[in-house]
Amino acid sequence: MKKLNLDNYSITMKDQQGLDRIVPYKFRNTLMSILTHPQFALNGPDIMEIAPLVKKIEKAGTDVILTNEEYLVITRDLKRFKGFILNDIPMLERIYNCPDNPNNGTNVVELSNN
Repeated sequence: MKKLNLDNYSITMKDQQGLDRIVPYKFRNTLMSILTHPQFALNGPDIMEIAPLVKKIEKAGTDVILTNEEYLVITRDLKRFKGFILNDIPMLERIYNCPDNPNNGTNVVELSNN
């Protein structure tokens, strides 16, 4: 089990005038978008297989507790995805370095129970 922090972080981007602007990097939305990205050419059964994980991430609070299988799905898709940029490095570091869940998943809420 892994505990992944879903909080946004700040990045600096140039605006249309070339000035640096600090904007939020929407961690949760980016992760959900990667998991369902058109680059993977997901068909109906594929998207339905990934949907419970996406919904779990969407409904989670600050942190999401991932099973080992869910964590492997995320890391598999990160390996397959093409097009990361410099601003994505903190997201990737957070995912690849997320800690084990200290209570071994006893606080996991199954989606079917909601």
